[in-house]
Amino acid sequence: MTTAALTLGTPTSLPLLRSKEYDPVIQRFNAFLEGRSANEETIREFFALESEFYSAASILLHKTAIKKAAKKAFPSHDVRVLAHMDALFKSIKTPKPDVRVQDKDLFTKAEIRKMIAASPRHIGLFIQTLYNTCSRVSECLSMRLDNCIEDRKSIRCKIVGKGGRERELVMDKALFRKVCKHFGGSTWLFEHHSRAYGRYHMWDTIARYGKQATDRRVHPHSMRHSRITHLLEAGVPLVAVSRLAGHSQVATTTQFYAHNTMKTDDIIRTGL
Repeated sequence: MTTAALTLGTPTSLPLLRSKEYDPVIQRFNAFLEGRSANEETIREFFALESEFYSAASILLHKTAIKKAAKKAFPSHDVRVLAHMDALFKSIKTPKPDVRVQDKDLFTKAEIRKMIAASPRHIGLFIQTLYNTCSRVSECLSMRLDNCIEDRKSIRCKIVGKGGRERELVMDKALFRKVCKHFGGSTWLFEHHSRAYGRYHMWDTIARYGKQATDRRVHPHSMRHSRITHLLEAGVPLVAVSRLAGHSQVATTTQFYAHNTMKTDDIIRTGL
């Protein structure tokens, strides 16, 4: 029997995985089947339809969900069946995710100031620190007071960033003093009851108050995206911006941020 001849079986639904991330996808697939068999043909048809409505990143997650559910529905010790299942999902091609930062992820300085003004004091200070240090939420929350070193113009704090790489965050002295005075931490810069604030608390709270202030969907990571973009737009050298962002290579900064198309006014202004 050839690999192509193998099918996944005849059930008309796939089992749920008790996962908030995967189960909505599996439920949508089961509804899509409408009583038909869950087999290679219907799986391919499902993902052909998905590609019209979902991003590449979402489709990759959906493939993982359906594959896990399929292996749960059709447990087999037959290496031919398992190999066919792996080959099937590998053959369902999806476009590479577009990692570039989009306009919807960016906020003006005026919008960020509105978020800060509309938020409780501790959230406003955190938003300002995220933007000024160009840091990720987890990096900002990992700032320890004993790692904060004062130099002539700023506060420098070494942290462990994305990928386990050490990087240094640079913070304005005045802002640092405001944060210390408000939070009164003994170990962490952003401390609550002797513990560092939780990442999800900050995400949810910033998203809520940001939405109220701007009537837009707000992700805390947008503070970092916006800061990098503002610096590039202001003409700051790419190498310097890449170093501030903590990217291991300048090419990473270029891939994510240096793609912005010219605005209509710029096109007209720079013409002959």
